[in-house]
Amino acid sequence: MDNTIIEKRNKRLLAFFDDKNIDVKIIGDINKPAVVYEKMYACLSCYVHNFELIFVNKPFEGTELFRIKLTDKIDQECNTLVSDWFYNSTHRELYRIAILGFLNLFITGFHKMENGEYMPVFCEVNPKYYFTIEKAEEIASKYSVGDIKLIVI
Repeated sequence: MDNTIIEKRNKRLLAFFDDKNIDVKIIGDINKPAVVYEKMYACLSCYVHNFELIFVNKPFEGTELFRIKLTDKIDQECNTLVSDWFYNSTHRELYRIAILGFLNLFITGFHKMENGEYMPVFCEVNPKYYFTIEKAEEIASKYSVGDIKLIVI
């Protein structure tokens, strides 16, 4: 798919969840975006393939429950299906890294220094999400220096 079509599909994906009052953002590869529900710090158990939104009961080899075609007109008849899926499926937990004592400051990205090393950038919004606790702990440990201790939350 070319970028224009991908952008159109991803816009429809966001509009679909917005219509269902599920505030999400998409992260990662634009071709296979992860759908993140920030209120739960979770990656929802669904994925897109072309213009189909596929709902599964759990991450990693979950059983497909149903599919919805992402069109300009948002399907209202699927509201009960989506609600049941949202509350009864297992969604993948996500991890963030914060500064101990400043739990509202999260790593949001990294800045490349002149010497080629990377330093974390912190902000109150748009935290960087980690899909495994091991990776988050590795990053927190690597960038904890002196009195600045980073923790995984």
